Amino acid sequence: MKLKQKLLMLVMIPVVLLGLGVALIAAQLAKTSMVESTKTQLAIACEGYSGNVNAFNAQDIDITVFVGDTRAVSSIDGVVGTQASAEVIAKTLQGQEIYFSTNANVNGQPYYGYYIPTANGMLFAGKPQAEVKQNINALIGTIVGFSVAAMIIVAIIAYIVSGRIAALIINVSRTVHYVAEGDLTCEVQDIKGHDEVIAMNNSVKGMVMNLREVLSKTLGVSREVLNSSEALSDTSTSTLHACEEIARAIEDVAQNNTAQAGIASDVSTGVAVMQEKTGDISASVSDIESCSASLVENCNDMRLKITATQKNSAMMSESVIGIKEKIDETNKVIAKMSEILAGIEDIASQTKLLSLNASIEAARAGEFGKGFSVVADSIRTLSENTGQELISIKDIIANITSDFKECADSIDIAVENNNESAKSISEVISSFEAVDYAIQDTSKQVELISVAVEETNKQLVEVAREITTLGEASESNAAASQQVNASVEELTALMGSVDQSAGDLSEEAKSLQEALKIFKL
Repeated sequence: MKLKQKLLMLVMIPVVLLGLGVALIAAQLAKTSMVESTKTQLAIACEGYSGNVNAFNAQDIDITVFVGDTRAVSSIDGVVGTQASAEVIAKTLQGQEIYFSTNANVNGQPYYGYYIPTANGMLFAGKPQAEVKQNINALIGTIVGFSVAAMIIVAIIAYIVSGRIAALIINVSRTVHYVAEGDLTCEVQDIKGHDEVIAMNNSVKGMVMNLREVLSKTLGVSREVLNSSEALSDTSTSTLHACEEIARAIEDVAQNNTAQAGIASDVSTGVAVMQEKTGDISASVSDIESCSASLVENCNDMRLKITATQKNSAMMSESVIGIKEKIDETNKVIAKMSEILAGIEDIASQTKLLSLNASIEAARAGEFGKGFSVVADSIRTLSENTGQELISIKDIIANITSDFKECADSIDIAVENNNESAKSISEVISSFEAVDYAIQDTSKQVELISVAVEETNKQLVEVAREITTLGEASESNAAASQQVNASVEELTALMGSVDQSAGDLSEEAKSLQEALKIFKL
């Protein structure tokens, strides 16, 4: 079976099966839809019945009016006076339900019937079953026709597409066959499109072009390798002669370097002793610098603490003076309170005198002055109590005034002592400043010594480095000469191998060219 036929069958078998399935489903849906449509028409006819049983003849709908279970009036010939079926009587007449049947028996003729209960019996609307089935079959036939037409169209499209795909696949297969045989002169047509088969065709074309380019480059490279291998063989022979001359020259250099290495070793030992002594001096100077720095730090710390103490002392003096001023103001307020108390005491004395006079007048008034006498006694008692409280307040104020005076005297003494301490602190700060200047001067001298020692040490290190370098260079040159000599010998052996490899490479290049002759470019 050809590829085109296989592709066509691969497409058509699912399409035919799918078409048959769709047709069957559509037929079933059409039948169901037609039955529901008929039921709706019959229901509308029952609802629209107005007494004329022939009103719906144009729509092929028959109407029958039942009185009880008997047909009284009907548009169907020969059914008047007949009875409804037992099932209809049970459902509609007795059960008072709407009843629809696709196989209602009307005097021996099958109908699509719709029954509704009425006040006197029932109302029937129906269509002959044969007519409804005819409509259903016509609709199913139409659907099947459309399905067959669609399958034919799909078959035509599948035939065209499968032919195109088969042609592309055959073209790709032919190209791959040519490539497998080494023929790269075949041409693959470039096709425009985005599907997978076209992409495969274009990919094969790209593969052939890339393979052709790679093989062309490989042939060129093989020719270059052949030429390079022959040139390498000539170069390796010349290098072998040069290596022998280098080995003899290096042997002479090695003997001279050995003598220089001994002299450099003696000088290096003397410089090392000088470096050791300079290191001791540098360590001593570092100790002095550390001590000076520590001393300066401690002096600065003490000076800061003493300065802070001086500031705190000044602040304390200001605070104490402020407290004394507050005490003086308080004493003034107490003095004013004493004056006010004196006035209150005078008022209490007068009140007491007035109460005494009021008592006398109340006694003269006899029975009418008893109430006034009680008030006068209360006022007198109140004035006496007020006098006693005033005496207590005066004592308290006197004690407070005495305590405040003692506080003020103590504050004056504290301020005086604080001022003397401030003078002493100022003298101590001046002494620390003198010591700080002396320490700073010493530190500068030590720094100058340290710089000089460091510079000397650097010079010695540089000298030692140069001498060490010279010794190492001499020893290294001697050792290097031996290593170079050994390397030259290895190089000689290597160049012999290179010469052999160049010959082998030339043979491989020739073999590669012979192998590539199978391809046609």
